[in-house]
Amino acid sequence: MALTEILDYDSEYREALFEKLKEYNIDTKIINDDTQLRNISQLDSLNFLQINMDIEDKFNIDLKNEDYNDRSTIGDWIKYIENSKKNFE
Repeated sequence: MALTEILDYDSEYREALFEKLKEYNIDTKIINDDTQLRNISQLDSLNFLQINMDIEDKFNIDLKNEDYNDRSTIGDWIKYIENSKKNFE
């Protein structure tokens, strides 16, 4: 896979996550790849669960409960989605 393809996927995943965060009135201008999603005061555990389900549906992947701690930052989410898509292919 070419670097430009990887960057396109990276952007697609990031954009999808940011769109979900905007639904909860989160200012994505202050979010970066190192932002701990669980530390965002506007997100409670139910919101986080809903984001998980929406991302599963959008990218047709299975977010495993045992990998919950592997998805704490935006960067973690992007890597997790990318790896899930690779394992699915």
